Formats: sequence, C-alpha cells, structure tokens
Amino acid sequence: DRQKLAEDGIINVVAQIGQSNQRIVGKPVVTSHGIVADREDKNFAKEIEVLLETMMLNMKPEALKDHKNVEEEIRNVVRKHVYRTKKRYPLIIPTIFIV
Repeated sequence: DRQKLAEDGIINVVAQIGQSNQRIVGKPVVTSHGIVADREDKNFAKEIEVLLETMMLNMKPEALKDHKNVEEEIRNVVRKHVYRTKKRYPLIIPTIFIV
C-alpha cells in the first residue's frame, strides 16, 4: 500500500456545494502529494477546480440528494483527468458538504 501511494500519489478535494443552485460555494480546497512538483501545485489545483465546476453544471439536481454519489462522481472525473495528463492512478479522497 505504501509503495502504491509513493508511486501514484494522493489528491484530497474538500468542497461545499449549495443545494439550491447546485454550484460550489466558495473555493474548493485541493491538495495533492506525489502528483506534481510544488511549483505546479497551484496550476494543478486550478485545473481540478475548473473540472469540478463543469461537473456540477452537468449534474442532475436529484444527484445532490445522495452525497456518496457526488463523491463518487468527483472521484471518477478527477481520476480520468489525472490519468490523461499524468498517466497515474492516485488515491482520491473527496470530502463534500452540501449546504
């Protein structure tokens, strides 16, 4: 397990989602370890933020009723993006708060 984490890295996404307008409230916190160099970290976090905004716009309103589905969708979107750009499969930990 430790070897896999060392090779592929970790991405932690924390976001607040407004239930009424189905948008991200404030700015999501994206932290990554072992994916990109420190100087590229802000750009990478910005890419993930844009992905999340797009995902939320395309998501059905009923989907927000179950936060586990939203977390799984975030995992899938981020995983696809990271594989396309970095050719890695990191551990992705989404934490969402529906407000």
